[in-house]
Amino acid sequence: MQLADDRVAPRDRRAGLLSGGHRRDATARRRRAFLAAGALLVGAGLTGLGVGTAAADQATEETTAADEEVIFRVGVLQDIDNLNPFKGITAAAYEAWALTYDTLTGYASEDFAPVPRLAESWEQSDDGLTWTYTIRDGVTFHDGEPLTADDVAYTFNRILEGQVEKTNYGSYVSQIESVEATDDTTVVMQLKKPTPIMERLAVPILPEHIWSEVDDEEVREYTNEPDAEPAGSIGSGPFMLEEAREGQFYRFAANEDYWDGAPNIDGVEYRLYRNADAMVQALKNGEIEFADDLDANVFAALEGEEDIEARSSVYYGFNYLTFNGGAALVDGTEIGTGHPSLEDPQVRLAIHHAIDKEALVDRTLDGRGSAGTTIIPPLYPEHAEPEDPITYDPDEANRILDEAGYTMGSDGVRTMPDGSDPLVYQLYSRQNSQTSQTTIQFLQGWLEDIGIDSTA
Repeated sequence: MQLADDRVAPRDRRAGLLSGGHRRDATARRRRAFLAAGALLVGAGLTGLGVGTAAADQATEETTAADEEVIFRVGVLQDIDNLNPFKGITAAAYEAWALTYDTLTGYASEDFAPVPRLAESWEQSDDGLTWTYTIRDGVTFHDGEPLTADDVAYTFNRILEGQVEKTNYGSYVSQIESVEATDDTTVVMQLKKPTPIMERLAVPILPEHIWSEVDDEEVREYTNEPDAEPAGSIGSGPFMLEEAREGQFYRFAANEDYWDGAPNIDGVEYRLYRNADAMVQALKNGEIEFADDLDANVFAALEGEEDIEARSSVYYGFNYLTFNGGAALVDGTEIGTGHPSLEDPQVRLAIHHAIDKEALVDRTLDGRGSAGTTIIPPLYPEHAEPEDPITYDPDEANRILDEAGYTMGSDGVRTMPDGSDPLVYQLYSRQNSQTSQTTIQFLQGWLEDIGIDSTA
């Protein structure tokens, strides 16, 4: 499913528009604070990109006193699992890194095309195997040390040579042969074969003078928190992590020396809530200015609230169903709980035909999205609509499984072609997402229609 972004912005005394992102969010912020949030999101490369003109005009009419500290307070349901960029995997962790670190390139708010960030320009050779990046001069890390091409080369080479480091960023370097800083502002990357990802290397650039003190073993336990040894969360991004309390809050202060201009707010604070009801109540009470990752039903309920205005915008995110076909050790020993049928492309094709994506959009997203046809959403310039997209067709799904030898049993459940394992799957959803849980309920019904039991 391609998703629409639904955000709730305040009316009258609180106003604003925040576009971008796949989540349904709610905002209630001071007018000046909203302007600052716009600068924050564009600078940090987070999911939201852009501020409504009308909101900006209104904001200039009601600014707070110059000496009043303006903190953009964000309510979230998901905690940061690890502040170490090589260890964390949650979306919350990536958003924290987007505030703290810079990447070589960013995304244009209009169409998400690549735009310069730390790399102010780049070029590729005619054969596509050599990429040369010109690194912006005058950039400094939060501790005042200069960021140079050496830090860029160090970051990429650490990923190329490491194991833990590849967890999050291995796919970015899979076709990179070597990375070299030829001078303070030039990085040259040699490739094994051409790849289109070289303009979208979303890798946080780390300070060599700090991370070189963390060896291959220590990186597994290094927290990257401000009180770590060596000092953690030192980047070149628009905000600096000041305090982190797991399960409670994360506070970031503005980087007044940021190369792209100091943020228009003094800081950002992520506050953790156990559930959406508590977060929405905090929003209504003025304890936060922004409520993140709301399900469609919660968002819809806020649309009529006083001082809250709901607006939707298009975003590049998508929901997807993943398959666990099993795994094995290097010696071939099978591990995990994957089902062997999911290794068969015909089974996966049949499942695709069995899922009514339009119904999911209507029933789980309240119509705020569109059925996806490829893994690249339409907002990206690289998107290409398939000539023959896969459609909802349970009859075709059953035909495919019949021809592939998955015989339907008297109990309505198919078995493997060799008559062994029945097609009994386990479906997992996010416990803190009603959208995810509702999706699973629909999937169970559709899979049952084609002889797959997924209620285990």
